[in-house]
Amino acid sequence: MSITKSAVIKIVLKYIGGSPLMQVPTTTIGGFPVAAQLGGLVAGFAGAASAVAAGGLSAIAQNPIATQLASVKDKVGGLASGNFAGLNAALPSISTDPNLTAQYDKLKLAIGGSDGLSGAVAQVNKFQDHTDRLSGLKLSSDSLTS
Repeated sequence: MSITKSAVIKIVLKYIGGSPLMQVPTTTIGGFPVAAQLGGLVAGFAGAASAVAAGGLSAIAQNPIATQLASVKDKVGGLASGNFAGLNAALPSISTDPNLTAQYDKLKLAIGGSDGLSGAVAQVNKFQDHTDRLSGLKLSSDSLTS
């Protein structure tokens, strides 16, 4: 009676708590090993692939804070737009007080920068770009590095 190499490996691994890297199939039909069926796995990949093809990455990926970011962008952008008309309307007593001109100018610089597009407005845009990348909506090659 001879013992095969695969039987020895199986016995050794049984006692040391491991499994062989290339497992030897033990079930045979007509003398040939049974192949694993991949039907469910292939169908799942096909469904995911068609969803990506139909809607791009946004079909399967989502930024969980997109709604909050859109709200912040609208509010901050509204304050800075039109030469800070929104901020002037929100703070009428401060914007018209000549004693607070220097402080009010610093506030405007912090919110929108000198052009109304930098400052907090630019930071919110950068943060949205960052969270879109983390969420899988943008690939690292989609935009320039900054």
